[in-house]
Amino acid sequence: MDLGALRIFLAVAGERSFSRAAAKVHRTQPAVSQAVRRLEQEFGEQLFDRSSKTGTLTDAGRVLQNYGQRLIRLAEETESVMHELRDLRRGRVLIGANEAAIHTLLPLIARFRQKVPDVVVDVRRVAGQSGLRGADVSSDRAWPARRRGRQR
Repeated sequence: MDLGALRIFLAVAGERSFSRAAAKVHRTQPAVSQAVRRLEQEFGEQLFDRSSKTGTLTDAGRVLQNYGQRLIRLAEETESVMHELRDLRRGRVLIGANEAAIHTLLPLIARFRQKVPDVVVDVRRVAGQSGLRGADVSSDRAWPARRRGRQR
């Protein structure tokens, strides 16, 4: 199903007029009619009562309006969540650190959690890189840690 056509259908249903819906969605009236016709062909049902001057919905039209509104909300929510993931406002971060580093990291993690509460932070105590075996460490972003101070 074409979400663009569904949005147009919902505009017609909400405005109860093809021409007002066309103005609302910035399309021509024939383009709006064509989008609705494509949905009617896809579902094999008439969505509007053509004998009425007002945009009266048929039973199938009311069903599509109900589910269509939910689908559009879900599509918008999905898009929002995907943007949050891309912007690292949601998801999971795995940190592997030795005991000395954990003490330094805890205050930083606390501040991070305050700024981005929807990101789950998983801290694992490891002796070296071998401590992360079996962990899912796939990521599109990774930052190496820098050592500070003198090495012994």
